[in-house]
Amino acid sequence: MSEKDSMSIRFDKVSEDKSFLPVTRLLAIDIIKNPYLVVGDFMRDISDQDIELLLDIADDEDNCHFEELVLIPEMLAAAEGIPNEYSDEKEMIATARARVAIFITYLTIESLARKDLIIIHRENMSFGDDAGDRVVAEKLE
Repeated sequence: MSEKDSMSIRFDKVSEDKSFLPVTRLLAIDIIKNPYLVVGDFMRDISDQDIELLLDIADDEDNCHFEELVLIPEMLAAAEGIPNEYSDEKEMIATARARVAIFITYLTIESLARKDLIIIHRENMSFGDDAGDRVVAEKLE
């Protein structure tokens, strides 16, 4: 990688690739239509079945769709306006791993909220650097 490389996602290719899950392809289509998307809106609109499917995939690194757990958060970060620029490959990998962990956490929180087990604050969901300082979930009183 050069001094500052960026990763560019070909949303058109993702939307057309039938090997991807429908949730991944539909996200790409949504971003093509409206390049700005808030993570909380995506989480609000994702189906219960897709949440469970993605959480099942997260439990199996050998799943043929595991790569989509990297692709979806990268697409969401891009739609948030977060630049995908890295100083080197090590930074790119670390950022991708962190985003995958955050994404799986958001899926889990969304699943729990839909079961009325927690209070969710979707407006605080983000892949930005300040996301760790925001309250995304609270226990019910």
